[in-house]
Amino acid sequence: MALSGVLKLWGLVKTVKNDALLLYYAWKHPGTPPFIKGMLVALMTYVISPVDVIPDYLPFIGIADDVMLIPAAVVFLTNMLPSSVRNECEVESFKWRKRMPWIFGVFIIFVIVWLVIAIVGLGHVISFISS
Repeated sequence: MALSGVLKLWGLVKTVKNDALLLYYAWKHPGTPPFIKGMLVALMTYVISPVDVIPDYLPFIGIADDVMLIPAAVVFLTNMLPSSVRNECEVESFKWRKRMPWIFGVFIIFVIVWLVIAIVGLGHVISFISS
């Protein structure tokens, strides 16, 4: 039972991720209605704004509103797109999703290199201080 719940949650996360990417291309698409672009601006403002409906410093409840509101808004806005715009944006977003493993791999390599440089630098600093 627990495994099926995790799989359903993972499917929802993938859907929201794909819809968010689709909305990025919808933002750039000239056929997207202005009111949807306005709602996208409002959503992005809410995401980056320090002002929340429920402040994030409250345990559990503060983050729960973001966890529920943002995915619901992404799915809602994706469903509001005209079908022609949605189809064109899905094609564009699919091209990007095919490149994601490579981009993620490059990101991981970058992080590993950065950590190695930081550790070596820290080792030099420690050896300089101790000598």
